[in-house]
Amino acid sequence: MGLPATYERTLLSDSEPHPAPGASSHILPFGLFELDPDGTVIRYSPASEKAPLVEARDIWGRNFFTDIAPVEQVVGFRLRFHSFMASGQAVERFATTFAHGQQNVKVQIMMAHITEKSEDGRRRLALVRIMPE
Repeated sequence: MGLPATYERTLLSDSEPHPAPGASSHILPFGLFELDPDGTVIRYSPASEKAPLVEARDIWGRNFFTDIAPVEQVVGFRLRFHSFMASGQAVERFATTFAHGQQNVKVQIMMAHITEKSEDGRRRLALVRIMPE
């Protein structure tokens, strides 16, 4: 099921710094993110497979909070994310609202801890799903 294109548009203003390469500064991608404890995007799967407005390769390796969505509303989300990563909680869900042009868009956010095995041990990551209501 695809999302209407209007849901994936503008949550960033023209004046905000650091848009993802190849992405317009008017786009906040919805979908499933795998983030490291600092918020760097390890993997991204867009919510809409039909012509996603941001390609996964354009945001891999970038910090979600400073490069992908550097907007004022994300500050609370960033603090909540860092608290979640430091906690022992397995899953956290909450709703928040982002400005969307002249209206607000209510967004559901779900975070879950995952552990990835690597050659140098195990590293703790988070799956983060961001979807409009």
